[in-house]
Amino acid sequence: MARARANAAATLANAEAGAASAIDQARREGERAAEATVQAQLIASRRAARTLVLDAQHDVEAAARVRAVGAAMAFRERPEYQRLLDNLEASAKHRLGRAAEIVRDGSDGGVRARVGRRSLDYSLTSLALRALDDVLAGAEEPAGAVPVRLDPSA
Repeated sequence: MARARANAAATLANAEAGAASAIDQARREGERAAEATVQAQLIASRRAARTLVLDAQHDVEAAARVRAVGAAMAFRERPEYQRLLDNLEASAKHRLGRAAEIVRDGSDGGVRARVGRRSLDYSLTSLALRALDDVLAGAEEPAGAVPVRLDPSA
């Protein structure tokens, strides 16, 4: 009888140890599965946040482009506009030569010039968008970045 009790106690102890081991194994597997799920959710959240940021940047840039072009086109109404056209035309002729075909104050304002296959676009729209692109490119530089100046007098 004592032997049966000892066998029963050993069997019970083995069963409890096996159950504890199975529970520990299940807990570890559950933790790994939860970690993988959390990682996947974190990655998805970061992607969604990045998409929101990029969409917002795109919307801001698009609105800035509309405003920049509008402001540039409004410059046509200012008295200085004729002097600007003269300067743009002189620059185009300097770069392309006197034979350049010049279009002053076309639909986009400013000056367009062409000679052979070479052309220049000094339209108000083009100038405004290039200036905005330069500003936006500067805004993307890391904080504290020091711009490189090639002209020592600048």
